[in-house]
Amino acid sequence: MTDSIAIQCTLTQEEQRVRRSKVRATIVPHLVDLISVDDGLRLNFGECERLRDIVEEFIMLEQSCCGFLAFTLSPPGEELALLIQGPPDASQVIEMFRRTLQTEDQ
Repeated sequence: MTDSIAIQCTLTQEEQRVRRSKVRATIVPHLVDLISVDDGLRLNFGECERLRDIVEEFIMLEQSCCGFLAFTLSPPGEELALLIQGPPDASQVIEMFRRTLQTEDQ
């Protein structure tokens, strides 16, 4: 799957800082559970109008800079959840996502 894709984020440090800030402001407040899975993270969200649109935008942005990760969003009509998965070499990037998404309660 990722043999020909480099395992590194293509954003600059400043772009990463801006992205983290946006994620913390728009996504983290709606995060109910952050669960480790073998090859990534599962994010479960609470109810919020327009949250699916926000998460879809997040996926689109992240796929453009971290093409080695797979983002799977639950189908419409189901409880909103996002699975972020990557190859073993992507563990540091996945850990960066965990730190960005982590709240004091989790």
